[in-house]
Amino acid sequence: RRQRQMCIRDSSYMHNEATDSHINAIINGLQANHIDYSIDKEHVGYRDSIRKYEEEIGRGARIIVIITDDYLESPHCMYELTQIWNNKDVKERVFPIIDIEKYPRDSGGLYKTKAYWNNERAKKCELLAQETGSNELLQRELNDINDIISNINNVWTYIHDVNSLDMKSLTQDNAQYLMDQIKESFADESIGLNLQTNNLTDISSSSPSVAQNGNTNLYIGHNYGAINIG
Repeated sequence: RRQRQMCIRDSSYMHNEATDSHINAIINGLQANHIDYSIDKEHVGYRDSIRKYEEEIGRGARIIVIITDDYLESPHCMYELTQIWNNKDVKERVFPIIDIEKYPRDSGGLYKTKAYWNNERAKKCELLAQETGSNELLQRELNDINDIISNINNVWTYIHDVNSLDMKSLTQDNAQYLMDQIKESFADESIGLNLQTNNLTDISSSSPSVAQNGNTNLYIGHNYGAINIG
């Protein structure tokens, strides 16, 4: 099973007062609803690996993704997005807040995004051609961009199709509507686990239970798990 953690992610290195107020509203809502969460500015410590954290976000059980124009042009954010897609179940795991202006949410936006990343790829290839020896970091950056480009069609189809309310609507009243949606998704997951484990062992209604199925332990508690804010 995935770790039941909620991630919050936006283009975090470009925080401004307006963005921070929205993120603070989400954090306040998570805390008020007793939902554990992870966000880079609080949970990536001094000397911690940023890349490892980005990969952990990709595996998160529930992820709030704040997609802005800056996000779509950030190598770190878009790398995380490829990790999220590589770990599947996007519909169940991702809670998007889409706040883009520069890129229209149609095929024009898709090709504009592709053009941006193809240009970034060309820059890296030019730098790599100038190297006389190996450059592991530059090659990794190029590989990441290639992964981003290969995932853009799927990502943009999702952005085009998903009905995401605007930032103001989703963050008002400490993001209570968003919190209700998150809690509902965890409740649906718990119901599914209960149905699975009912075939294995009796479940006590008064305490959490662990059911043994081969080498898998299923922990059934009465909390909402944790959220990655990505």
